[in-house]
Amino acid sequence: MPSSAAIDVNAITYGHNHGPHWHLPSWQVLAGQAVFLQAPSGAGKSTLLSVLAGLQPVQSGQLKVLGEPLHKRRTAQTAPWRARQLGIIFQDLNLLDYLSCLDNILLAAHFGKNKQPELEQKAHQLLQRLNLPADILHKKACALSVGQRQRVAIARALINDPPLLLADEPTSALDDNNSQDFMTLLFELVRERQCTLILASHDRRLSREFDQHIALCDLSQSL
Repeated sequence: MPSSAAIDVNAITYGHNHGPHWHLPSWQVLAGQAVFLQAPSGAGKSTLLSVLAGLQPVQSGQLKVLGEPLHKRRTAQTAPWRARQLGIIFQDLNLLDYLSCLDNILLAAHFGKNKQPELEQKAHQLLQRLNLPADILHKKACALSVGQRQRVAIARALINDPPLLLADEPTSALDDNNSQDFMTLLFELVRERQCTLILASHDRRLSREFDQHIALCDLSQSL
């Protein structure tokens, strides 16, 4: 794999034990690229992102993500690597409603063994960049609007400065104006940090600023 490749796929098969299976012959993503992965709902976008995150194993072939040979790892073995190296924005956001926004963000830092000083100040700065008021840090996640929850999820995904960010339908609950605002903010933060971005969505209108626009059906075939 070239040293500049963030993702390198060689003939992998993957899928759920009792569900559909897919074969992905070849795919490379260079470090720092932004890739838009487009497919309709239910076509397997979330499954592929789970494989790239090491949350679901490949059944055959070779998969390296940030140099980590995920095809040689059991799912449980990838947790420390994932916490340190990946930022993930889940479709349902996965915020813990009973925790404050700050605690949701710092939980990612805890699992990533991030010992940076002044993490709370860094969280403040991220939320400021995301156009959220400082006092929101101490509100419980359950008290936030959908748009605010989306922005807290971005802050949580970026608190460890990960080299790879995976986003699964991150604008699905937003209207058109808020979707564009979300994408503008996301790109600003990703470009500043020079991290690789893989964003999966059915909405091709979001694809304009990406380095690659790939239809999932052209990349992976159902078995």
